[in-house]
Amino acid sequence: MVRGRKPLPSAVHRLHGLPGKRPLPASEPDAVRRKRPPPPPRSLKGNDRARAIWRLYARQLHAIRVLSQTDEAALLLLVETQLRWEMAIAALAEAGSLTVQSAAGVPIPSPYLAIATKSQEQLLRLFTEFGMTPSARSRVAALPDDAAADPVARRLFGTG
Repeated sequence: MVRGRKPLPSAVHRLHGLPGKRPLPASEPDAVRRKRPPPPPRSLKGNDRARAIWRLYARQLHAIRVLSQTDEAALLLLVETQLRWEMAIAALAEAGSLTVQSAAGVPIPSPYLAIATKSQEQLLRLFTEFGMTPSARSRVAALPDDAAADPVARRLFGTG
């Protein structure tokens, strides 16, 4: 099924001047940007690697101005998927082979290979959503730093 292009945020349409004269969605929510990257959620307590991944991605996404408060659940999915991928890769490395013996003694692909592959696919989708790949960056709109203080930016970006 061909889906076409992903819709752009209304803020981007406003910046381009609405050449098609089509009305913008009235119900699109405003994104609220934090002043600092969000701390790791409590659900990651006790998992130092998960907290390190959270801090890394939260800092990077905050720095490029794409992380809002409503994105934190998606960031948590990104962290959990990254952990799953790392664990599967580590298990493959420990096993030393991409295959295992079935009950019948026939070599079959390791279940860790399937987990790693699926996690890679999910990571790529999440990276794309956050604009963390070269091509995705061209399609993601950054939140303004000072939109709350600037009345023009408030109108353009729908914040505040």
